[in-house]
Amino acid sequence: MAESTLQCPACRTGNPPRAKFCQECGASLIGCCANCGEAVNPGAKFCVNCGEPVDAGRKREEEATLLEGGAFGKSEAPERRQLTVLFCDLARSTAISEQLDPEDYGDLIARYRAAVSDIVSKYGGHVANFAGDGIVALFGYRVVQEGSAYAAALAALEMADAAPAIAAGGVDQGVSTAVRVGLHTGPVVVGESGEGAHSEKMALFGDTPNVAARIQNHASPGQVVVSDITKRLIGPHLLFESLGRPALAGVSEPVELFLVRRSTAAFDSERHTLSRPS
Repeated sequence: MAESTLQCPACRTGNPPRAKFCQECGASLIGCCANCGEAVNPGAKFCVNCGEPVDAGRKREEEATLLEGGAFGKSEAPERRQLTVLFCDLARSTAISEQLDPEDYGDLIARYRAAVSDIVSKYGGHVANFAGDGIVALFGYRVVQEGSAYAAALAALEMADAAPAIAAGGVDQGVSTAVRVGLHTGPVVVGESGEGAHSEKMALFGDTPNVAARIQNHASPGQVVVSDITKRLIGPHLLFESLGRPALAGVSEPVELFLVRRSTAAFDSERHTLSRPS
């Protein structure tokens, strides 16, 4: 059987298994583990000395660069936080936009954003960004909140309940509205990106927001779907139904997804405990 070759990360040329430098461009073929300093060959997923994922070192370096301010403006210092990210979109929005006059559709989106934003604020969350009919919200930012994953789940369930009334609030006859919501918990680097005309309301870096968006794609209209990590943090307060480990675009590691439902009539008292007083 032929020996496997080392692919140069710079020019993609194949090299002998024991090569230290590329025979085509001279680039080094030996990297170092960010955790222990052991040499790591291209293509390796884990360090042979300490078992640290090779990718973990790369992600820490990227986050360190962000935290030094390279991708952020000067108006707000970036922060690394463990957050629950909520990604919500308006189901069938393209079909709705075809049914309505552009002004009526704009009014509907404004009501949708206002309704979701009010619910996010009610449960101690923070709206990070609007992108068309997509809304990204953070729980555990700016103030660290105990039980933020549970608060995010309650907010998501209330969004699903409130969505049908969004169409009823205008003159959108014949239109029904529903939302799809995904939740995921993990590290996020948060800050304001760019300056002046190029600034964003909030910039989020890391895998967590992307995974939340991919999870949301697996929710049907009116459903809330969470990752296994978020499920564990929510605890026994809600009911969960496993959806298995479907492929998530761009996500290499399998993630078990769960459909979330309310469990008992005790929901109301728990909701008032977690929500902010009016």
